[in-house]
Amino acid sequence: MRQSGGNPHEFEQIIQHMLDENIKDKRNLLAHGGAVTAEIASSLRDSIIGDLNKPGVLCWLAIYVEPS
Repeated sequence: MRQSGGNPHEFEQIIQHMLDENIKDKRNLLAHGGAVTAEIASSLRDSIIGDLNKPGVLCWLAIYVEPS
């Protein structure tokens, strides 16, 4: 990660946010056809995708982690 310019501390913060927000369970509920509120869907989008000012985990990985 360091070779590609990523900041390990930033990555740890993103992962901690995902744990704090229980993203795994919310994502699984959505993926398996469970009913989710618009608030939960928005929270998932923000955490997983994010935006230009605050990238979510997928965007962060795409920007900072080089494939091996």
